[in-house]
Amino acid sequence: MAKVLQVNMPDGSQWQVPAQKIAEDRAAWYARRYADAHNGAGYDYRYKAELEQSLADDDTLIEWTENNRDWDDLDAVQTLSATRRITPISGSTPRKK
Repeated sequence: MAKVLQVNMPDGSQWQVPAQKIAEDRAAWYARRYADAHNGAGYDYRYKAELEQSLADDDTLIEWTENNRDWDDLDAVQTLSATRRITPISGSTPRKK
């Protein structure tokens, strides 16, 4: 099963967002900034490094999603990734920060 970030919405719904899509978005953003600062060089290197780091660190994915993504952006990813609404498991406790 692919790694997902579960998002609990204020209406009580829960969505699973593919971690790969979040990591790709983050990696592309950092790679563009790196390449811009280095006269266009190093995009591929930086993209790969950022993608690997993002997928290895759940806190990085959560921070990126909370602070750098608009929910409209995630809606598009969810639609493209066949994200589905899931029903909470009885007795489960959501993660608290």
